[in-house]
Amino acid sequence: MLYEVLAEALAVNPCALVTPAQKLSGAQLLAAAEELAATLAGAGVRRLGLLMDNEAAWTIADLAALKAGLVLVPIPGFFSRAQQLHVIADAGLDAVLAPVALPMASQTLATGQGTLSLLAVDAPQTLPAGTAKITYTSGTTGNPKGVCLSEANMLAVCRSLLWVTGQQGVERHLCLLPLAVLLENLGGLYVPWLAGASVTLVPMAELGVKGASGLDPAQMLSTLTRYQPHSLILVPALLPVILAGKAQGLADSYRFLALGGGKTAQAQLEQAQALGLPLYEGYGLSEACSVVALNIPGANKPGTVGQVLPHVEVRLAEDGEVQVRGNSFLGYLGEEGDQPQWLATGDLGALAEDGTLTILGRKKATIVTAMGRNVAPEWLEAELCALPGIAQAFVYGSESQGLHALVVTGREDLATLKEGFNQGLPDYARLDSLSGTNEPFSIERQELTANGRLRRQALAQRIKESPMGFFDRLKTETQAAQQYLLSAPAILACQQGDVTLPRYLAFLNNAYHHVKHTVPLMMACGTRLGDDKEWLRGAIAEYIEEEYGHHEWILDDIAAAGGDREQARLSKANFETELMVAYAYDSVNRGNPVSLFGMVWVLEGTSVNLATPMADLIRAKLSLGKGACRYLYSHGSLDLEHIDFFESLMNRIEDKADQDAIIHMANRMYRLYGDMFRSLPMEA
Repeated sequence: MLYEVLAEALAVNPCALVTPAQKLSGAQLLAAAEELAATLAGAGVRRLGLLMDNEAAWTIADLAALKAGLVLVPIPGFFSRAQQLHVIADAGLDAVLAPVALPMASQTLATGQGTLSLLAVDAPQTLPAGTAKITYTSGTTGNPKGVCLSEANMLAVCRSLLWVTGQQGVERHLCLLPLAVLLENLGGLYVPWLAGASVTLVPMAELGVKGASGLDPAQMLSTLTRYQPHSLILVPALLPVILAGKAQGLADSYRFLALGGGKTAQAQLEQAQALGLPLYEGYGLSEACSVVALNIPGANKPGTVGQVLPHVEVRLAEDGEVQVRGNSFLGYLGEEGDQPQWLATGDLGALAEDGTLTILGRKKATIVTAMGRNVAPEWLEAELCALPGIAQAFVYGSESQGLHALVVTGREDLATLKEGFNQGLPDYARLDSLSGTNEPFSIERQELTANGRLRRQALAQRIKESPMGFFDRLKTETQAAQQYLLSAPAILACQQGDVTLPRYLAFLNNAYHHVKHTVPLMMACGTRLGDDKEWLRGAIAEYIEEEYGHHEWILDDIAAAGGDREQARLSKANFETELMVAYAYDSVNRGNPVSLFGMVWVLEGTSVNLATPMADLIRAKLSLGKGACRYLYSHGSLDLEHIDFFESLMNRIEDKADQDAIIHMANRMYRLYGDMFRSLPMEA
């Protein structure tokens, strides 16, 4: 049924698939799929695992499984090795198609789409009747669960999505999510094909996506600029890339952008609206075969997930839980019994009079990461408590905050502990921070139930009320201003390999005119500090010794890059650089001298993030020797060493007025430094 519908559309599609290496018509895809289907049938395959990147072979294998009437089980590349092995065993796969043979294969066959590993299977679990695809949840527990879906399930979703999006003139869709994710498989592959559009596939690493949570924004922007897609499916972590690209005019081809997989900050939604992005939030879950509700053109309400799609119904339970009827999955693999008429989603929601659905949060504790992966904190807590010296653990987080854990322990090697713990996890479940306490969670403080279970709201409140080190506060309260600097056209261009010698020399010239003031500014700061900050004056003396003469390095770089050293020395600072330096002197001399450390944070923090990779790019593009980038290379390494020292200094700043002055200076400096970068010439 589904294959016939897709085949009818593909047969007349002159360019159904685009990859970096080739373009394929729908007829070519169908021919390859039929050939592979014959191979699979000849090998006796009944349940096929698909472990591949976003490439043509994935789509051909998907079509071949439909053609041959096999059960297809996509195996996500972002799963850990242990999780992938669990999927293979749990689904009772008798074959896996992958780029290379699997070690446990009893026999292998070479196909035009990869290597088919045949597997010995003992008494596989019985599947619900009509199962065509098994999609595995992204790990709400240690072992993902298999959701069994029929062709009718998938076709119903595709027809609803086509009805919603079919009038938007989408001719090119680019897959940013792995095809193993059901949403991209249906909404990013089947729906564009049914609409007669072309699908572009780029390997995830080339897109700038590494695993389930790593992201290189510059690389992704470069890909978007190259392919100019009309439509994308986004998760919250990808939206900032789209916003930055739109703001800089790097990609402006969008006609329909679907957003799902977790809650998005309201400020980002408002920015998208202000930029004129055709962004439409939606909602779904694997058990409902993906999309349940979606905003549509002409009725878009940012902050909601839009109207319920025609193939399903939605209602709210008494406690506000969203329940869905109409396209429920066939069942979980290995669990017997009929599915209830109304599917309980575990999400709390609100329904407006016009039928618009808003998702308020999770009924239980499951955390949805920024990349749209589900993580049950109970799983990670159990793993943490299994480690030596860990008595109790509480895992918390959100899309915007990441994953964090508080453990009750006497251990002091928490950084090493976190690194080792993360190595055993899929990357979407890795902790961003691990902190310790000697004070156990207790029933008396209502942090535990009578039977010892965690009371999560109470523990979250305990963490909220715990004092945050000033260094962490400084980072948190200057993140928004930092984005202004990082989105400067010259920085984005350099990250994409767009570098010119005049622009580099202009950067060095500006750098010379502010770096030569670093030591004088520190001296001015030191002379104005009170006796109660003698310890800070000592730190400034160390900085002065370290920083002395760095402006001469910049002149050396200018000469090595072919510029005029003396002309640069005698030149005047441009307005943006002069304003930045003048602001720093004014703050130190007329305001709070401690505020200077806000400028130190901006310059050193930026160097740690950008200096060394920028130097590598500049040298490669301009064919310069290492001696032409001494300033960047030295600060990339020196400032990395300084950060730990700087953090210890900031955490000794206890006076709130001093803290506020540093944060204020940092926010202003990010703006002024960003303006300096924006003043660099962008012409070729």
